[in-house]
Amino acid sequence: MEPFIRSDQYHYIKQQVRHIVQTSALINDQEMVQTIQDLGKDKMMEVFHELTDLERRILEGITKLEDRTDAEMYEARILPLVHPFEMPAEEEVRELFPYLTKVKPPLLGANVDERDLTYLSWFDAGLDRKFIVTYRNGELVGMEGSFTYSGQKNLCSICREHEHVGLFVTDVTEYKRRGNYVCKDSVTCNRNITDQRHLYKFMDNMKR
Repeated sequence: MEPFIRSDQYHYIKQQVRHIVQTSALINDQEMVQTIQDLGKDKMMEVFHELTDLERRILEGITKLEDRTDAEMYEARILPLVHPFEMPAEEEVRELFPYLTKVKPPLLGANVDERDLTYLSWFDAGLDRKFIVTYRNGELVGMEGSFTYSGQKNLCSICREHEHVGLFVTDVTEYKRRGNYVCKDSVTCNRNITDQRHLYKFMDNMKR
């Protein structure tokens, strides 16, 4: 079966799964548990616009979760149906940043699953720049800027979670700069993303 779930959708599903299992564990009323499961299913379905009958049946398995073991089995069952992030070629990345020399995407570590990624980010110490690259409407887009670690937790503008962040600053024009806080660890950030629109909004705001 072909993948049909985006990374951010998968993380949103996992969020609903955790809520269902954790809440159900505190309730003895089976009718209330079923209501919680149905609400979780409805919220999950809202992030999908078109599904085949088979895809819908697979996702609706969320209404049969009773404990953590069920949750882990459900997540493992849908993981193969998640689109992996398509790693861009070095030439594609250079085309995004033609004014910078020797820029190239990083090699992913063994602990990084491409299905967890909504975007690719890395810090190039030689250039002293942080890069953010993603796909939007099928097109590779990116931005770069300086990054200064804050040394503390704050709200990340991309994943909208409280994590260790730093100030990411871009040059909008020769005389205008714009900055915002983003996660220091982009892998953690990616795993927190439950709505890719937050990433797109962040990138749009940084270029205005």
